[in-house]
Amino acid sequence: AARDAAAARDAAAARDAAADLEKNYDKADNKGSSQLKREEKRLLRSLPVKSRGERVDIEFDQLGLSVVASSNGRPLRVLESVTCAFKAESATAILGPSGAGKSSLLKVCTSRLQSGNDVPSPETKIRVNGDPSISLKTIAPLTAFVPQDDVMTRELSVTEILEFASAMRLPTSRHSRSRLVRDVVAALGLKAVRHSVVGSVEKRGISGGQRKRVNVALELVADPCCMFADEPTSGLDSATSLQVVKVFRALAKKGATIAAVIHQPALQVWESFTDVLLLAPGGRTAYHGPPGGAKRHFERLGYKVPQNWSPSDYYMQLLVAEPYEIAQMWNERPTKTRRRPPQLLTRDASRSSVASVASTASSTASSTAFSALSAAAAASRKGRQDSSSFAEGTSTNEAAFLLESAAANRSPPTWIIQLWLQTWRAFQKQRRSLASIAGDVVVQTLAGGGIGLLYVDYAFKNAQLVNFMVCIALGMSLTLAGTPTFGKNRDVFLRECCNAAGGGLSPSAYFVANAIADVPRFAVLACCFCLGFYPLAHPRASLGTFCLAAACDGFAASGFGYVASALFDETTALLAALCFALLFALFSGVHPTISQMGPERVIHYSSHSRYFVEILFIEEIVKMSEAFRMPPSFYASASDSVLAQLLAYGYLVTDVSIYWDKHFLRWLDMSTLVAIGLAARLVAYVILVNFNAPALGRESIFAFFRRRAAHLARATKNALCFLCTRKHTDYSQLTFHDDDDDDDDD
Repeated sequence: AARDAAAARDAAAARDAAADLEKNYDKADNKGSSQLKREEKRLLRSLPVKSRGERVDIEFDQLGLSVVASSNGRPLRVLESVTCAFKAESATAILGPSGAGKSSLLKVCTSRLQSGNDVPSPETKIRVNGDPSISLKTIAPLTAFVPQDDVMTRELSVTEILEFASAMRLPTSRHSRSRLVRDVVAALGLKAVRHSVVGSVEKRGISGGQRKRVNVALELVADPCCMFADEPTSGLDSATSLQVVKVFRALAKKGATIAAVIHQPALQVWESFTDVLLLAPGGRTAYHGPPGGAKRHFERLGYKVPQNWSPSDYYMQLLVAEPYEIAQMWNERPTKTRRRPPQLLTRDASRSSVASVASTASSTASSTAFSALSAAAAASRKGRQDSSSFAEGTSTNEAAFLLESAAANRSPPTWIIQLWLQTWRAFQKQRRSLASIAGDVVVQTLAGGGIGLLYVDYAFKNAQLVNFMVCIALGMSLTLAGTPTFGKNRDVFLRECCNAAGGGLSPSAYFVANAIADVPRFAVLACCFCLGFYPLAHPRASLGTFCLAAACDGFAASGFGYVASALFDETTALLAALCFALLFALFSGVHPTISQMGPERVIHYSSHSRYFVEILFIEEIVKMSEAFRMPPSFYASASDSVLAQLLAYGYLVTDVSIYWDKHFLRWLDMSTLVAIGLAARLVAYVILVNFNAPALGRESIFAFFRRRAAHLARATKNALCFLCTRKHTDYSQLTFHDDDDDDDDD
């Protein structure tokens, strides 16, 4: 009788608990419909609802990833058997302590794995819309990625940055893109600073929190079908973080797939996500499901959230204290409680399951009844319709075709359009940097004036010394002026031109556009140097010729500044640029002369200083009387002939250049300087692309030749084996096997 009475009390308690749970869930749903729905309807109104072909479900089964350590070359396991799913119309929060592999998981999702450094495990299975044959590279044009760092062009305003990103990635009309930009700016609370320059450390602009939201807006204006964000709320206050998460929810309601790495979310932020993925240190799954289900899951394990504690903070402490035990208990949980996203219950089904469990609870113990009731309640919280458009009635082939068609429609614009937009942005950067350029102009003018003061009205015998000093000063200043173009903005280049999610733009268009925008700046700096030097020194060359020669030399010198910035980081590139300028000045042919050089004289052919000095010296000679330009045999002393000096320096001396056409050698040298500048820029582009090939998701030229050499070695080995065994082999039984599926060279 006592046992029956206790069972009845337990059954009544279970029914009351079920009713309380349902009441709380109804309150949450009513609150969401009255408050969140009104707010989310106002967010991103111009974004269209995703079509069936644009909805993406990504599932990972036994995902493992190893990263090769740069110190010892040994692989380090960062993800271990992670099984999860990111569904359309869902927003998933990824949480975990440091070293849990959160950013590595996003690298896998966005196809940003570096070849040779990031090695997925062989048992990894990835399905896109249920099809394992669809790779994540296929949906890269439909995917957006918000990096952890605020990578953007700091010289532009907020609206200019967003309009550029939208024009590069969204194939719609200009009016539609402008309306989308306005909606994104309003949704993220950036309306007050939409015309403000972003700014940097040197130049104050918008605040750090606003810059973080601009970083998110850069991907929202692309109208992505999948969006992965790495710590989009770090550095933001709780109210602003909630605002960003509400925008994610609004985008998810349009049919997009959202996943974001979050640190220390507030309770409202935690509950705003539809799903949560907890990762333990070592890259193991500790929980994957709705936020409300995390509480019930950990309570079943004996961990109850203390009063006045945030659930996320408490779970993080658990994962730090007992990472392996909690991950093991998640993997060993009963099969019936495993999360199966494609087979979610509807709300009516979940209510009936709760009622059935509660009605049979009288015949069980109280603990068993409450655990079953909690499992049923967890199913009710997951009671939304499967958002995947491929859940019913769509074949695998049709799903792949629709995805590929949607990705093709989101491909970047043509190379010419990219070049036009990139050039516009580069000139906008120059316009916003006029104060810095004005400082460079003042320095250049003072440098030219300083050399002019040392050699006021110099004589012809000092011409080569003056020319040598001019080539050193101009070469160093213009080489240094070329280093910030690609050294300072390399992170922008890698984000936009990465062959993965959030990128895909042409590296050549980016390089050519910035090189074009730099030409006027280099010409102005070279001319300012001449304007400071010419009035004091009074060289025999005309001012126009002197400025034109200096501009050509500056174009060539700045190309080697590009090479330095492509080879090294921003600080080391400055030292490398100075070394380049000094090296080419030493091979200018002044001292030692070209005829005095040994085998190293081949370097002077690529020295821009050699051709610049030659122009200045030839201009000195052609302005002199013909009495000084006679052959050496006409004078008592051969040194009185300027032709003898030309021969001594090893310059080109012909009747065409000196007598018949005085300007032939000038234009030849200027053309050579322009050619050297173009060649240096080509070398800089090749270095920039190949040295950053892993970050760009491309194969470098070094890896290409290494792969071809390996293929050639295998082919040679097979041929030698065939030749060595031809006398002892029955050719009808001889079979060759090629292990490479992607190449038939063997």
